[in-house]
Amino acid sequence: MSIVDFLVSANGVAQLWAADGQFLGILSSNLYDPNSISNLHGIYGGSYGTHSIRNSYGLYGSPYGVYSPYNIYCLNPPIIFYQGQPVLIVTNEKFLCYE
Repeated sequence: MSIVDFLVSANGVAQLWAADGQFLGILSSNLYDPNSISNLHGIYGGSYGTHSIRNSYGLYGSPYGVYSPYNIYCLNPPIIFYQGQPVLIVTNEKFLCYE
C-alpha cells in the first residue's frame, strides 16, 4: 500500500494517541468533526485545545512537552493507530529508536 492509499483509507478512521494513553483525536480531513485534528476550533485540533498537538503551550504540542512530537528530546511521542494497530510515530526527532 502506498502512503497516499494509506492516507485515503485512514481518513476519518485512524486515531492519534499519546504515550500516556490520552486520546489526541482522529486523523480526518473533516474540518467540522469535533474529534478531528483538522478542526481548528476543536479540543484535538485547536491551538488552545487541552489535548491538541497544535497547542504550543500544552503537554502534547509544546516544544518542551513530555509527549509532544515537537519536543526533539521526547522519548515517547504520539502514535497513529489504524485498525487497532500502531502504524506511525509522530515525531520531529531524527534519531528515535522505538521498541
